[in-house]
This record gives sequence, C-alpha cells and structure tokens, in this order.
Amino acid sequence: MTDENVTWEPTAGLPPDPHLVRRLEGFGWGLFLTWIGIALLLNLERMTATWQDRLVDLTVTEFWITHCLARHPGHVKNRQQLMDAANAVLDDNSVTSHIKRIRRKFQQVDQDFAAIETAYGAGYRWRA
Repeated sequence: MTDENVTWEPTAGLPPDPHLVRRLEGFGWGLFLTWIGIALLLNLERMTATWQDRLVDLTVTEFWITHCLARHPGHVKNRQQLMDAANAVLDDNSVTSHIKRIRRKFQQVDQDFAAIETAYGAGYRWRA
C-alpha cells in the first residue's frame, strides 16, 4: 500500500490503526490531531473537538482548557495551569465558569459525559 492510498474516516468511532497514525505523523498530521482515549478527538489546526464522533462547539478558551486537561488524563491541573494553557488571564470564578460550560457542552452531545473531575482544593483532571 502506498501513502497516496492511505485513507482514514474519522467517524469510524475508534482511533486509527497505529501504523496509520505513524504515517499521518510522518505527513505532519500528528502535530494537530490528538486522540484522547476512544471518544475525544482534538484537531489543533481547526481548533475543533469531537466527542464520540459528534462535534462539540467550544470557544477558543474552552478548547485550550479541554486540551490541557485531556492531554494528560489523570493529572490534576490547577487554575493557573489552565489559564496558562488558554493563554488567558482569568480569575478563579471564571475558570470555574469555563469548566461548567465545557461540561454542559459535552453533555449536550453525551448526557453521561463525566470525563472532567473536580479535585477539590487542587483543580481539575480528565478521567483516565
């Protein structure tokens, strides 16, 4: 199979074959496509988020906060780290509001969405 014949349909519901991922990375695609588990796909070039093959309409700030949390599942990110990732100056209440809006938007796509956990007194984490 030649690289010209490599196709991948993102609506398949599962991450692509690891060999295909290496080929995509070879073309530079790995720089802007980030699979998080099976359900989340972040496209850094288009700044879009897809959850279970459905588009989640996030603002730029919400996208970067989601990206920061999801890149390292299980790791707690404090409010300052989330602000830095979003390249924004926000107060603590604004970060909390952004997290609530992000959760709501994902819940519009999937009522059972619970991937963002609150680590009380520490910050937030993407469930591993």
